[in-house]
Amino acid sequence: MARKLLPGEFFDEIGKKCNIEPERAKKLWNEIVDFIVSELLMYGTVSLPTLGELQSRTRGGKIMHVPISTKIEDRGKTKEVYKEPYQIVQFLSSPKFRELINGRGATPAQTMRMREIYRRIKIEEEEQKKQFEYMEKASNAFAIAIEKHNKNVKRQKEWKKLSQKKKMEIINKELKENSYWNDFDENEDEKEED
Repeated sequence: MARKLLPGEFFDEIGKKCNIEPERAKKLWNEIVDFIVSELLMYGTVSLPTLGELQSRTRGGKIMHVPISTKIEDRGKTKEVYKEPYQIVQFLSSPKFRELINGRGATPAQTMRMREIYRRIKIEEEEQKKQFEYMEKASNAFAIAIEKHNKNVKRQKEWKKLSQKKKMEIINKELKENSYWNDFDENEDEKEED
């Protein structure tokens, strides 16, 4: 069912859609109308994005023959009248606009909403991927830490089981293999000889 919006209702709707005040929507609309009128007067045509094209054509401006009256006896008699020139405006819709009207396309606002939704979904997927990678690294680090802890516990148990003599042999062997302690011992020996 058709509805005809009053100017105030029209500007309220535009304001809601654009998140602006109705007064600003009215000012914007007036500027658009002024632009369209000036383009039609100067060039005779104006292209409106998505909607189509408005064309202005001049009619009249010539002498026309009109009947003198509607009486039967005056039938066939005419008089010459000059018809003032005037403009007619024709709207030619664009193929895209026709597709939108027929439900075969998405409006620019719908396209922008879908792009925003897609962008949010993409960001969420990237965040989930990062979280998954972080959790995987954390679980790997935790598994490595548990493995190290188990090895340390096992060494400590084995160390406790060793006799005191065996422990001393292992400590001495490690000290002899360590070059730092060997260098330190040699330096001390040299100092004592001096």
